[in-house]
Amino acid sequence: MYRSLDFLSLRHARVSDRGEIEIIVSGQWKPLPQTRDSLLRKVVYVPNGGPSVRLVVASVVLRAFGQPPPSLRPEIVYADGDKSNCRLSNLSWRLNLRKKKETAK
Repeated sequence: MYRSLDFLSLRHARVSDRGEIEIIVSGQWKPLPQTRDSLLRKVVYVPNGGPSVRLVVASVVLRAFGQPPPSLRPEIVYADGDKSNCRLSNLSWRLNLRKKKETAK
């Protein structure tokens, strides 16, 4: 099942419940390559007529399938602990209660 990324102003892109992000190229849907960020999360870079838009795949999957983040400091939970598994059935949100370290002035 696919959902449009219109909510991110990316009308030429869609995401599947399996965690795949695709864009339209020459009238056909093409998957975007996924890489990892420093937190080992899957990310994609979506071309958007200028600088590419960086997306965290798990966050996009949750939002596209009707699960908005619960707060301003959400954290993604991977049920099986595997950050490469971005299937909707493996993802949920939780409130991030960890405090950021304060820097000395």
